[in-house]
Amino acid sequence: MIIDDTTLRRFLDQSPLAACIRDADSTIQYAHAAMAKLLGRPLDSMIGRSSQSLMRSPLAHAFCHDSDDRVLRHGESVAYERRWEDGEPGWWQIYKFAIDQPRAARLIGMLAVDASEHVGART
Repeated sequence: MIIDDTTLRRFLDQSPLAACIRDADSTIQYAHAAMAKLLGRPLDSMIGRSSQSLMRSPLAHAFCHDSDDRVLRHGESVAYERRWEDGEPGWWQIYKFAIDQPRAARLIGMLAVDASEHVGART
């Protein structure tokens, strides 16, 4: 069975993971409802905007830039836990990875899952 675009879209939209795809300028090319909830923004206001312009915290902006740079320049995958104050507050496990494309610039894939319950149990 081959998965079509509609099924893939349903899979992403119904996933509890927040997901987005950004370009080298950090412009959001794709996001879904869980990412909008994480950022505390309407989904239709996110596409085509830089993720930094959607974050309220300067610290979040700086941290995002550093990990994006590692993904874009070196193709590294990056994983970290972060306390999130914008949108849906709590602890989030964030994964960033390179999306290489033939004849096009590298993109940044990002997945985030609410880790508040797990982090709270450790502290």
